[in-house]
Amino acid sequence: MSEALRAAALVGEDARVRGAPVVRGQGPIRIGRGFRFAATPVLSHLICAAGGRIDIGDGVCIDFGAAIHAEREISIGDRTRLGAYCVVMDTDFHRVGEHEDTGLATPVRIGRDVVIEPRVTILRGAEVGDGARVLAGSVVSGVVPPGATVAGVPARVVRAKQAEGEDEQPAEIVRRVLIETLRLPEAPGGEVLLEHLPGWTSLLRLQIVVTIEDALGVEMPGERFALVRKVSELVALAEATRR
Repeated sequence: MSEALRAAALVGEDARVRGAPVVRGQGPIRIGRGFRFAATPVLSHLICAAGGRIDIGDGVCIDFGAAIHAEREISIGDRTRLGAYCVVMDTDFHRVGEHEDTGLATPVRIGRDVVIEPRVTILRGAEVGDGARVLAGSVVSGVVPPGATVAGVPARVVRAKQAEGEDEQPAEIVRRVLIETLRLPEAPGGEVLLEHLPGWTSLLRLQIVVTIEDALGVEMPGERFALVRKVSELVALAEATRR
């Protein structure tokens, strides 16, 4: 077991830590098998106060700069991924004008196979259903349905789970990912240059291709993606890769 996780009450096999996270367990912290926890280049924190508990399932990955703080209960399901700079807390830390009082604590439950993108904040009482995705920069304060994609402050559903047997086509996936990632009011036309889309950056370009690959279940050839200039060309690449 990694020395950094000594404060945990239980740590499963093959837990790996990168960097030196702050881990404090006055209450029990239980971690499943195959845990991955990054604390470099930015420190991460995993804190459980007396009277609280943190339960982390198998195959969970938490990226750098994360802060998880439980006064009562936080649970994270199997194979869930938390991106860089995510914050998960089951309390408001203190009432207005009362800095010594942590205030009301309400359990936070994050399901299995959830993807939480970077800089997401999950507040007390939140429940994130299995297979959901929370887009970057969102703030979650309520219930996220299983399989849904949510975004915004506060987070709202931008795409519900596909119906049983319904297969989302590559063109639909590309348009949806562009709308969700760039916060567009509608899908851009096929002749629109990607670099002319509002908010387009090289970092978002990478995020878009990774999200499309996840949705398609394939890996798009990087050298071909580098040549893509228009929305229509991105759609054509996604369709060709899926075949």
